[in-house]
Amino acid sequence: MPTDVGKALRICRTKHLVSNAQVAEALGVAPQQASRIANTQHASTRTVEKLAALFDMKPSEFLAIGEE
Repeated sequence: MPTDVGKALRICRTKHLVSNAQVAEALGVAPQQASRIANTQHASTRTVEKLAALFDMKPSEFLAIGEE
């Protein structure tokens, strides 16, 4: 099953009570771009690494959430 980065991001944001603005700040992007990432299945390796770090997990752990 392919990994859904957006799904992983939405689940982690809800679980950790992280706002879209906080995600945008961690990624160094505008809030609109963070919203686009939350609604897509793919992201760059660097973006996945930054998202995983935001939620204090390894990239592989973060991506596994999108496979559930």
